Amino acid sequence: MTHIKTCSNGHNYDPNKYVNCPYCPQSQGANQTIGNFSSGSEATKTFIKSNISDSSKKTVIVNSSDGSENNTFFQQRTKIMSPEKPKVEERKIVGFLVTYDINQQGKAYILFEGKNIIGSNIDSDIMIPNDPGVSGIHLTILFRNNIFMFRDEFSNNGTFIDGQMVNEGVLDKQCIIRVGNVNLYFIMVPFNLSK
Repeated sequence: MTHIKTCSNGHNYDPNKYVNCPYCPQSQGANQTIGNFSSGSEATKTFIKSNISDSSKKTVIVNSSDGSENNTFFQQRTKIMSPEKPKVEERKIVGFLVTYDINQQGKAYILFEGKNIIGSNIDSDIMIPNDPGVSGIHLTILFRNNIFMFRDEFSNNGTFIDGQMVNEGVLDKQCIIRVGNVNLYFIMVPFNLSK
């Protein structure tokens, strides 16, 4: 039967595998991890000792049966992977989309120069969640040469501009874009962007 131990910080761990909580930072000294490795009918315990204050940052594997080090060293390296997007150069704000269908107080989305993808996918530039009528990649709005162009990306329910289903075209200064059940009020930045 496995016993679970709870450390002073509330972490649960198996005391048969770990001497100290593996989730808590250790004070100066070594944290020992116990692993069971069976070869045939006889099981041996191997201790992996890592001295935090050691500047060499190496791990030594010690055989518990005789307590001798087998001089096998492993470099300790940690690579933290994150879902961060690669840095891209800043783009100029050229317009806004505002809706009152997601939040009664209103929700504003920023349109940048270049391509703006609208959809339900998490990696969309403008993500519209929780609306089954919005496709993963529903609509693209492109700002180029001081003109806003749009294109429906073969969405299931289509894109409506001022109440009419349209596949592609140019956006006027004020119009209402509907994707799924969300009305987006298009607002163009009111100054000359050619400077």
